[in-house]
Amino acid sequence: MALALIYGWLQELLGNITRHVAWSGSPQSQSPLLELPADVAALVVTFLSPSDKLSAALVCKPLRSICKRNLHKITKHVCKKDKEDFLLRLERDLMATHIYCAVCTRLHRISSLNKPNEPPPFSGAPICLGIDYKNSPTFSENHFAYHHGRAAMNHHIYGAPAGIDPESLRYKTLFKDINLILGYHVWFGRYSVKIISDNLFLFGENVMESRDVRSMTRKLNAGSFEICPHTTTSAISNRSTRAVGLSEGDIFRFLQEPGRVVHGSCARCLTDYTVEIPRRTRSPGPVVSFRVKIKTWTDFGQFRSPQDWKWRAWRRKAGEYYSVTPRNLKTCPPGSVFKRYHAAEEQEESERFEASA
Repeated sequence: MALALIYGWLQELLGNITRHVAWSGSPQSQSPLLELPADVAALVVTFLSPSDKLSAALVCKPLRSICKRNLHKITKHVCKKDKEDFLLRLERDLMATHIYCAVCTRLHRISSLNKPNEPPPFSGAPICLGIDYKNSPTFSENHFAYHHGRAAMNHHIYGAPAGIDPESLRYKTLFKDINLILGYHVWFGRYSVKIISDNLFLFGENVMESRDVRSMTRKLNAGSFEICPHTTTSAISNRSTRAVGLSEGDIFRFLQEPGRVVHGSCARCLTDYTVEIPRRTRSPGPVVSFRVKIKTWTDFGQFRSPQDWKWRAWRRKAGEYYSVTPRNLKTCPPGSVFKRYHAAEEQEESERFEASA
């Protein structure tokens, strides 16, 4: 019974490693545990997990001296799970400046993250920060990665100054392509993050502009733009991606119905999308502009683990389309992501209206 009480004191002391304690001093709020004889405290420490022992060693000098006899053994033989548990504790205390990376099992400085519309640096940052970017829609220059989502969710769950404010994850992309065969094309993109019921949603709107219908069709059918890692604008599917199938005939039929919007959903990840081909408009100057507008809504989940099926379903390496756990069409039917996002927007608009009334 006494050991259980002492163990409870220690757990309370370890509840926050860095906020109430200092490396070189004593806890700002004295714990009854530290008033016990060293041999009794050492006995309690032997019942702790490796991650608890590491945490205890960081609390203050007295506990560090008690734990130091086991520290070398712990740090040398600590398993990945204990290391992860320990780093997750540190992340909670340091999340204003750091996030936990499950790829390399380390803490990264938030300041080392590139912006979602900037590619990861070739040097000066851990290589794991670039692992997930290659699975982003390639043509849109979108480099949103797991690290951005986790930092945004940390801010949402724990409040400021933790992580990154989701409102700051509004960004634009621009890509210009001049090709002698496929013609001149420009992609304009804008993205924003919204957290709905503790799940992070990414909204994207991309507009492709070309001089004429035929060059636009050739570019789309080249599969240069991925709506998600499993869906492309190409007219033909392959073993890695499913094609929307925007053939030249389809595009010309769209033009007969100005403003027509086609809704679609990925069968693998939680992405809903719309494709709109408005009537061609005359740009300033002699060139007639033709546009295709693609909007996407993706539910990425809670970003508590990269093994979350919502994130894993979105990530894909070449040739892995059929190996990813498919979207459950009963619980997440086509259009459900789109509806949840717009329902949240309507709710926010209603609250703003009531607040201003």
